[in-house]
Amino acid sequence: MVRNVAFGWIKALAARREAEIGIEPEAMAAYWDRYEEILVTPAARGPENFEYDHERGEVTQTILDPHDERQWIIRGCVDLDASRAEGRAVVTATGVGPRVELAGGIDRANG
Repeated sequence: MVRNVAFGWIKALAARREAEIGIEPEAMAAYWDRYEEILVTPAARGPENFEYDHERGEVTQTILDPHDERQWIIRGCVDLDASRAEGRAVVTATGVGPRVELAGGIDRANG
């Protein structure tokens, strides 16, 4: 369930609908300056592009760019209590940007 939500973020970003997932469009400006698209393919959805820390409820989805550099990510968090109560994954995107800027859970791209 969490993985489906995270890939939904990728689809929204690819369609340039950042606001729909709570991300400021300006957070993606540097990405769009460098790349012309976000790939929404089976490879983009692959397990190597998704990380989920079950204990902390932290989600990281790598953005698959056309050059396969994989330097950009979108991060989020799972509200574990709400997910249990609702019987579904309650996940919120918390930031997007270059992997080096979001390392360690620091949200510098959407702050």
